[in-house]
Amino acid sequence: MKRLNLLLLFLVSGPIFLVSCQTTPGSQSVTVSDNQPPKNCREIGPVIGTSGSRHDAREKSLEDLRYEASLKMANYVKVEAISAHGGSARGVAYRCE
Repeated sequence: MKRLNLLLLFLVSGPIFLVSCQTTPGSQSVTVSDNQPPKNCREIGPVIGTSGSRHDAREKSLEDLRYEASLKMANYVKVEAISAHGGSARGVAYRCE
């Protein structure tokens, strides 16, 4: 019975975990900063990152922000706000040459 419960728990929570930990090869090259972007950057638009966990929530929400920016072909994100507990982050994505 314990194995069945564990299997059901994995089947229910596994897809959520996989979605929250997505990365793309390009997401590692996205710079995330509180500073204004360099002069050679063009604004692409807003991005939002979230964390589905309280453990390392700030880091995970910033990683999700980086991932969302990479999907828009951005390589720089200026962080505008991070929630009090770090579970979400909001920023503006830029493409810098």
